Amino acid sequence: MDEALRLNKPLATAYYLKDDLRQLWSQPNQATAEKVINDWIARGETSEMRPLWGMTRTLATYRFGILAYHEHPISSGPIEGTNNMIKTLKRQAYGYRDTEFVKLRIMGIHEAKYALSG
Repeated sequence: MDEALRLNKPLATAYYLKDDLRQLWSQPNQATAEKVINDWIARGETSEMRPLWGMTRTLATYRFGILAYHEHPISSGPIEGTNNMIKTLKRQAYGYRDTEFVKLRIMGIHEAKYALSG
């Protein structure tokens, strides 16, 4: 295992950093999360991988918003999902002549039930 990690050091570093960044969301409070993100940014900046440098700049830019999640754990995921469903519906509705029907379909998006097949 040590030999494999030595041969793939950049990949192993990126993998460990990914797992460490994932721990940010499970921190008990904002102060601890701030320590985690600051540590991650410092380790990313000192890494030898250029793609991580860009990621550290992005995290540093959005640090305030990321840390705000610990004060108010609100996700925009449901809204983003609804917006994507509306975009899909608009693509499917190309050519509809009845705009009221399209409006009703958009209003009914949240009521749609999907069944898993297979």
